[in-house]
Amino acid sequence: MGIGVSCWQLARAVSSLGQLGVVSGTGIDIVFSRQLQLGDKDGNLREAMAHFPNQALAQRVLKRYFITGGMEPTDSFRNPLRFTMQPPPDVIELNVCANFCQVWLAKQGHSGVVGVNYLEKLQLPLLPSIYGALLADVDYILIGAGIPNQIPAILEQLIRHQEASYRVYVTESGPSDDFRFTFNPNDILNEPLAQLKLPYFLPIVSSS
Repeated sequence: MGIGVSCWQLARAVSSLGQLGVVSGTGIDIVFSRQLQLGDKDGNLREAMAHFPNQALAQRVLKRYFITGGMEPTDSFRNPLRFTMQPPPDVIELNVCANFCQVWLAKQGHSGVVGVNYLEKLQLPLLPSIYGALLADVDYILIGAGIPNQIPAILEQLIRHQEASYRVYVTESGPSDDFRFTFNPNDILNEPLAQLKLPYFLPIVSSS
């Protein structure tokens, strides 16, 4: 359940009961930016951001989107730019922070496990999204709506903060075409980090 339905609060409640609480990563950058613009009244998002490993980056995201006291009811949301094959840095930074915060918040107050779910068909945000979740010590990565056979090797690269690329399927491209989205974790970090935990990977595959 995406777009803020399977949120960190729901995932935390499920994990607290000894089951696998799963945060939806679908559209989470949009949800996160709007929650900041609404003022983050309980302060949870800013608390999570305070634990992000690159505080300069976290402050840039807050400066772009957080509104003290919340936006006026007549104002329009400032929507983030969408992903392209070569997105500007603020798109990457927002996406990494959004995924980090959702997973970090879902893991607080219990000893259970937390997962995050993505759609393989939404390919461009996958690498920064996964990396943000890894930085928050996510326990499970779940991916459906496609065949996520590239993910296991990518997880091995990202937990070591190595550059990774994801083959993107483009309409009307030929079998010899190789379009790739590339993500370098070192563009996010301000100092070297130890190797991250390798989460369990659950591909969601259906067959009729």
